[in-house]
Amino acid sequence: VTSPNDSQLKRIFGTILNSKLADFDDEVKPLADPITSATIAIYRAVSRELLPTPSKSHYLFNTRDLAKVIQGMMQATKTYYNSRDELLQLWCHEACRIIADRMWDANDKEWLRKQLDEKLLSSFSTSYSQVFEAFGEQVPPFVTFMRQGTDAPPYEPVRDMAALKELLTEKLEDYALEPGASSMDLVLFRDALHHIC
Repeated sequence: VTSPNDSQLKRIFGTILNSKLADFDDEVKPLADPITSATIAIYRAVSRELLPTPSKSHYLFNTRDLAKVIQGMMQATKTYYNSRDELLQLWCHEACRIIADRMWDANDKEWLRKQLDEKLLSSFSTSYSQVFEAFGEQVPPFVTFMRQGTDAPPYEPVRDMAALKELLTEKLEDYALEPGASSMDLVLFRDALHHIC
């Protein structure tokens, strides 16, 4: 099957994202097309530069990865994403979740961060460090389980890692109390918390 070209990808994913953001605030609504173009550019750069090698044989990227980034963007809700920076945080998170999570090499992760920084600068006149300034320039995990008791919990960044650890420890203790369940003595260190999220 012939791989779609950039204009076809932009039409497919741009239409999906534009329909999603149609009801959002005026600051967020016009971001659909630039986010789609930036995502396609990141995907093309990753496919061209990060080729599989014997030590990185899992570096196989295709349009499914591009679709997963857009699918992650579709989890934004109008109530909780009402600013440009919040949507850009989600976009960077999804790109890192889909692409950087495969990378074990710190240089490759830094390369991806530079790619994201270039796209943020050229398409949105901001930078990676400005977008994640509130998080210490680190991409936080996004989850739907931090707001307990909410009918439709939002897909949002974890703003307090201590609260996340406390919640997951509580859930681990609840699991141990279930009939037939055995106690799991897990240490929830930072990477374990990110992996769960």
